[in-house]
Amino acid sequence: MPSNLAALAFIDAWPGVFAASHEELQSALERLCADGAAKWPDIPVSAEAMARFVAPRVPSDAEPAAYLGRLSGAGLSLACQCNAGSSQAAALFTEHMMATIRRAARRNPSQEPEDLMQNVFRDLFVPEPGRIAKITAYRGEGDLRTWVGVVATRTAINAGRRRAILDEPIVDRWAQTVQSPEFEHLREVFKHDFRAAFSTAIARLSVRDRNVLRFHLRGLTAAQIGRIHGAHRVTIARWISNIRAELLASTVAILREGLVGDPDEIDRVVGMIDSKISLSIERLLPSGSDNGG
Repeated sequence: MPSNLAALAFIDAWPGVFAASHEELQSALERLCADGAAKWPDIPVSAEAMARFVAPRVPSDAEPAAYLGRLSGAGLSLACQCNAGSSQAAALFTEHMMATIRRAARRNPSQEPEDLMQNVFRDLFVPEPGRIAKITAYRGEGDLRTWVGVVATRTAINAGRRRAILDEPIVDRWAQTVQSPEFEHLREVFKHDFRAAFSTAIARLSVRDRNVLRFHLRGLTAAQIGRIHGAHRVTIARWISNIRAELLASTVAILREGLVGDPDEIDRVVGMIDSKISLSIERLLPSGSDNGG
């Protein structure tokens, strides 16, 4: 006699009141898994995992088995495994969605496809603290690639407006990290130079490093950032430490290039603020931190 554990898992997670056949529901869930395994043989999904993933997506007034019969097992399986943190699923998602992402990126000439892919994957499966993963909106009623294309297009269209303001909070947070009265005076005198230098240093970071910096400052752990980039949390911690060092060196170099005046005075000012900038960036981005990952 076949087990109905998946059906029971579905009923436990479903918002409706179940009054139908457990066997039919079990069969529908197993069919979704079989369809997924046919498309993605390297990332099979158990019927119980599928049940827990798909149950919240089924309307409470639907007849579950019939409703599940209309859904895409392939799309739900890949989404389920990505949501669970599978690195293999993340790699398959990137491979199979990249053409769609590239088309969406054309809506914004300044949007790099790889950058868009990272942002879409983050929004779908690794949301920032306080936000709901967008994958919850995918019900499996159509092809996952088509649905991701819509999400990516919206993200690309909004990217230009968002990118202009994304770095400002980083600059503002950095500007608040040092409380030294002497440094406060220098920062007031060279306020625009400081902001311009640090902003330019951020802009000179690679796309990957800017994204890691933003994700880190928004509260994502090293492990969560690693899921987006397909890297181990220890690797992400090393990247963060390298970003910190690069920001320090670049900010000081840009300041030295931009300040106008007596060379000896510039050397004195830069020498005085060098350690303060180092301290402020250290507070902004703790060296070697894995951020609880």
